[in-house]
Amino acid sequence: MIYLGEPVDHLIKEFQDAEAGELEQATMVIFVIGKEDQFHRPKDVKVLIEGTEVLSGLPSVATAFAMLFGH
Repeated sequence: MIYLGEPVDHLIKEFQDAEAGELEQATMVIFVIGKEDQFHRPKDVKVLIEGTEVLSGLPSVATAFAMLFGH
C-alpha cells in the first residue's frame, strides 16, 4: 500500500463490531473486528470482495493479507 502511494485505511479497517453498511460498500477490504490493543488478538478478521465475505475467522491481518494477495 505504501509503495503504491495509497492510504492503508483503504484496505484495512478496524471496528469494535461490524457495521452492515460498511461491509456492503467495501470493494476489497480486510476487516478487523474487536481488537482491544496490540497485545490481544481480534475477535475476527475477515476478507471482503465487492461487499461479499469470502474469508472469515482468520487469525491475523498478516494472514488475511497473504490469503488475499498470495495467489
